[in-house]
Amino acid sequence: MRFSPYPVTYCAKVTRLGVKTRVFHLGDYRRATMGPDMEVPEDYFFINASATSVMLRQKILKKCREDIYAWLNHENGQVAIYDAVNPLASGRRSLAKEFQKHDVQVSLKCLNLDVADKIQDAFPGVLRYRPKYPGGKCT
Repeated sequence: MRFSPYPVTYCAKVTRLGVKTRVFHLGDYRRATMGPDMEVPEDYFFINASATSVMLRQKILKKCREDIYAWLNHENGQVAIYDAVNPLASGRRSLAKEFQKHDVQVSLKCLNLDVADKIQDAFPGVLRYRPKYPGGKCT
């Protein structure tokens, strides 16, 4: 299991306050779905991925969302931290709407910032490795 430092740190701080918190790392779901011997498709991390890669991403995301809903609704979870690279603002807004349909209050970092094209142009393939937002500015 691999961890992003910020979600894990945030989870630890909130948990110390007595709030039942869990981090859902989408990368862990990808690794579990792919298994140890399967390689991620070449274009999996790119915005204009093939239909096969998009379907794989949707399958993985669906499992993660189902686990989030189950944890919040049936295991008395209070804060679910969804840890994933979502480089397009439209994708983050869509995800927020999906969660809100299930009465999940959403707070997303950098909800309206589109950075994927800038990152991919400047550093081809960087979306495979946790991108940093240019200038650190989020709107």
